Amino acid sequence: MKRLLSWTLMPGDWELPGVDVLLQRLRDGITPTGVVTLHDAGGDRQQTVDAVDRLIIEYKAKGWNFDLPSR
Repeated sequence: MKRLLSWTLMPGDWELPGVDVLLQRLRDGITPTGVVTLHDAGGDRQQTVDAVDRLIIEYKAKGWNFDLPSR
């Protein structure tokens, strides 16, 4: 049986809002069981990478863990 997986947060990183705005959107919308959709195409994605790097460090310090969806 297949299980569907759907995103719970799409912070609009394709809009290139800047690292601080993207980081705030992630903070405002992330949940413990959430699935975040980010983009890796369409030009320079450095601000997405930078925001996620900062977010992971911040949330790991709070005791969060990050993982891929289970099958």
